[in-house]
Amino acid sequence: MPGSPLGKTSLACKVIEFLIICICMGLHVNLDMIPLKQYTLVSIVFGGYIIILGGMLLGFLVCERLSRKIDIFYTLLGMALFVAAGGCLISNFSGNGKFYYKHVDMGLATGSLAIINAILFLADAIISFKDVHEYTPH
Repeated sequence: MPGSPLGKTSLACKVIEFLIICICMGLHVNLDMIPLKQYTLVSIVFGGYIIILGGMLLGFLVCERLSRKIDIFYTLLGMALFVAAGGCLISNFSGNGKFYYKHVDMGLATGSLAIINAILFLADAIISFKDVHEYTPH
């Protein structure tokens, strides 16, 4: 329930996650010279989770409940995907600085923000798991 303290915390986590994803996507589209496999993975992860979290936030705004299992599934999957995307970006830009000298800072910042967002996804999954007040029988 969005009115409970844990519901408000979960909503705040989702808003922060959404903002970080939008920042990551904005940085990512300005990066050049990324191998095609990594570019595809990172683009799909960022774009897909903009759509998924946008739908979740819209559901919060119209007071529609998202199943706790589905919420935990999407957040844990997001955590794994953001670790993979951030790891790809960091590994691509950390050792090859002489080739990508224009975009090293942006690439490392995008990868770091993706890892930070993965940590936020984990915290959001824990908060969703702890939110038991809505699921107790009356």
